[in-house]
Amino acid sequence: MKKSIILFVLLLATVSFNVFAHDDVAIHPKIMEKSMSQSNLDSYLKNNLIFTKGTDTSLTMLSEDKEDTIVGWLKKGSTAEDHPMCRASNHFHDPLKSWDVSGRSDNSFWIGLINQYCNL
Repeated sequence: MKKSIILFVLLLATVSFNVFAHDDVAIHPKIMEKSMSQSNLDSYLKNNLIFTKGTDTSLTMLSEDKEDTIVGWLKKGSTAEDHPMCRASNHFHDPLKSWDVSGRSDNSFWIGLINQYCNL
């Protein structure tokens, strides 16, 4: 009985779950949009960089001939940041803490495996 419980816990620990908060397709753009609405980015763009439409200013990516607003580009970037998976292993950082305890580390076994896979 004890062995089966341990086996079940180990199995449960190794199963990959899709965590709703980390859904990079649906949730990350919403988080980006919400954070931008609560920041002073729009007024900064208007007052300091003379983008009269602020975050609604359209910008064109010349290399791909695509146009979108600043809000649109940032939302796309919030999704693209997790692809490939090795990019996601490097962006959990709390800037309010010192670097050694900020949560950003590639020293763990699993992060090392992910980075090795991405560097192939």
